[in-house]
This record gives sequence, C-alpha cells and structure tokens, in this order.
Amino acid sequence: MRKGRRRAAALAAGRAHAAAEPAVVVHSGAHAKIALSVAAELGVPIILESPAGAGRYLGAKVFKQMLTEAAREFPRARYSAVLDCGDSAGTAMNALRNGVGAIRIEAPDDVLVRLADIAAALGARIVSGGPRALDLARIDDPRAACRAWLTACDPHE
Repeated sequence: MRKGRRRAAALAAGRAHAAAEPAVVVHSGAHAKIALSVAAELGVPIILESPAGAGRYLGAKVFKQMLTEAAREFPRARYSAVLDCGDSAGTAMNALRNGVGAIRIEAPDDVLVRLADIAAALGARIVSGGPRALDLARIDDPRAACRAWLTACDPHE
C-alpha cells in the first residue's frame, strides 16, 4: 500500500503543478520561442507541453534541446516542460534518464508506481491526465493566441 500512496502523492503533485500554470502545446522550436517570449513579456510562468506521444517520435534529447535553445533567447521566461510519452514505459525511462523533469504516460498502475519511484529519485515527476492547454498546431497567429491564452489564465488579473 505504501507504493500506492507514493504514486498518489507523485501524481497529485503533478496535477497541482499543472493546474497552477497555463500550458501551451509546442510542436517546434518556433512555437517554444513564441510561447516563451509572450510569457516573458507578461511576466507569467508557463508549462511547455509536447504533443501527444512526442517522446516516441521526437525523443527526450531533441525536446530538451528545443526548449533550451528557446529559453536562451528569453532568459526572463519562467517555464517548466512536460514530455508526453504515450503508453511507452521505455520512452518514459529514456526521458527520465535524459533529465526530463516531467513526463506524461498512460500505463497500468504497477508500471506507474515503478516510474513514480524512479522519477522521484531523479527529482522528476509524472503528470497524469491530458493537458488543459492551448495547442499551437493549427493556429494562424500563435503569438496572438498565446497572448490571449496567457492573459486569460493569469491568476493576477
């Protein structure tokens, strides 16, 4: 039962963090730069989410590199990131080994318990549920959409 409590605590922490900040699904380095530039301008923290299953086709290293390059251009931006690993425990393990701080995975409870333990030991977390996020996939003006989304989500207003 102890593992169940650890898993619940790890997942609750992921949900609480995700609910506290607005999220934007970024499909490219350009999307990440736009989201971070608007977040920095508005002075709000943001979660940069990968698209569903991106851990499998993009990979942890590429995702981290994409965000690091974007963050270099906007050092005042406060952000965290979540890499979606789909239903692949192997992809999730690779992401954790490569220093991804938060992952999303759909897996059986026993697998989630083991991954939550590993994530906690590495200072990472597992985020559950789908993101309530602005997805920049098919948006004509991502900068305007980010501004509207982050303004609407700003708890200070």
